[in-house]
Amino acid sequence: NMVPSPPNDRRVAEVRFDAPRPLHPGDWTRRGGREFIERFTEFNLGFIDVRQLFLDTEDIYEFPMIDRDPLPRWSFGRVTLLGDAAHAMLPIGANGTSQAILDAAALAESVHTNDVVAGLQAYERRRIGPTATVVLSNREYLPERYLDLADQRLRGPDDRVEDLISPAEIDEITRSYRQLAGFDVDELNRKGLK
Repeated sequence: NMVPSPPNDRRVAEVRFDAPRPLHPGDWTRRGGREFIERFTEFNLGFIDVRQLFLDTEDIYEFPMIDRDPLPRWSFGRVTLLGDAAHAMLPIGANGTSQAILDAAALAESVHTNDVVAGLQAYERRRIGPTATVVLSNREYLPERYLDLADQRLRGPDDRVEDLISPAEIDEITRSYRQLAGFDVDELNRKGLK
């Protein structure tokens, strides 16, 4: 099913073939098939025929949706991992930069109050569990639950997302995920991270 994005005059379409979506090694040269093109017949951007654009494209590649299993350890003496090196996760939910910023804040606070080795261990203890939770929840595509609602409720190209999914539903999905991922605004403000 083709799932449009929430309103705001931006349009995004996604075609899902499997649930959950298949993961494969990080192969950025893996050629994609053309079986998805017909699903875009009725997707109208107004200024471009999306289906024809796909038909005219010579080379189609898959965008690899990749992550890595959570690591049991990040710190080794005076060396530690941070960001994607510590917890590579699927590129959804605004987590690439957000999690690295949360790592950096925890790292700075941990090494500031300890010697370096103890600080790195404290940083690891603070962040390894929460980031593992985010990695695993992203495999369930939690930040994209509104797309699942749209997929369930939309019946045709003339359906309006805003008529079928309430702002309160979108807000709840967003709030819930922000809390799980550690970037709930109120919580960050309480911690002094603005």
